[in-house]
Amino acid sequence: MRQGKDAVQMVITETVSGKLVRAFASSPTDDLQWYRWVSKDKLLLSVATPGKFYDEDVRYTRLVLIEVGSGTMTRLFPRSNVVEGDNVIHIAPDGSYVLVSIQPSVNEYPAVMRHDLAPDGKITTVQAPREGVFNWTADRNGVVRLATGYVRGQERLYYRPAGSKELVMTPLAEDGTAWEAVQIDGDSDQGYVLSEGENGRVALRRFDFARREVLETVFEHPEWDIDDAAFRDGKPFAAFYTAERDEVHWFDPAARAAPVPPQTLVIEGEGHSFSKPESAQAWYEALEAFLAKHNPADPAPTMTVTVAAAGE
Repeated sequence: MRQGKDAVQMVITETVSGKLVRAFASSPTDDLQWYRWVSKDKLLLSVATPGKFYDEDVRYTRLVLIEVGSGTMTRLFPRSNVVEGDNVIHIAPDGSYVLVSIQPSVNEYPAVMRHDLAPDGKITTVQAPREGVFNWTADRNGVVRLATGYVRGQERLYYRPAGSKELVMTPLAEDGTAWEAVQIDGDSDQGYVLSEGENGRVALRRFDFARREVLETVFEHPEWDIDDAAFRDGKPFAAFYTAERDEVHWFDPAARAAPVPPQTLVIEGEGHSFSKPESAQAWYEALEAFLAKHNPADPAPTMTVTVAAAGE
């Protein structure tokens, strides 16, 4: 994450040859929060801009789309009032659109909006706001399936069963166990959550959302809580946890044999944010090189993104 008033320069190069592909500079008022590839030619950025709300300092977040081939930069949801505009809950596998939980102001609840990832891409509302709901979750097919929040101090859970058109208020887990959804399968009521087990550690678990019960423990570290997980083709690919430093558990044996060097990495929902630009650069360079070797179908294994203050 960049702090200060200097603009950020983003340079995209071919990973093997180092040949310059594109270079971009952000507005000096924007803080780069995170970035991720959504297809071989599209890079999605989250930026934060300082502002005021009733004389209080606030930070407004938005998404910016970079189309590497044409060099086009597009700020998404340009005509929407947005306080939190970078909470991505689904990216189409082909990179054609995103679903984003959009909060217009601090006094309003978020809606889920779809933005086609193209200049002047079509914008539609796929889920209207609901009282008390601040968190929306979509399944692998891009269907909004889960909502959580509070109404009059009471926790609320809404769930859309597979094949249903309606979100219905659903009782919490029978045993009172807290859980956080990290993936819901498409066309089923199962998926993955992070939840605490009998030994007090948060683990990645297979879960039935309709019955709100754990089916099996997928990965549990004996000493550390799991912070987040990454998925590929619906299956767990990596689990992230923080020990003395940030660590990754790779589910693939080949991946475990060649792990990405740990960096100062903080998991933030759908994206990653970094305390220093050089940490972001090192982590993504290592990850891209790894994926190019072990997962050739990854969206952008042939390009490297370098982030630094403009002029460095």
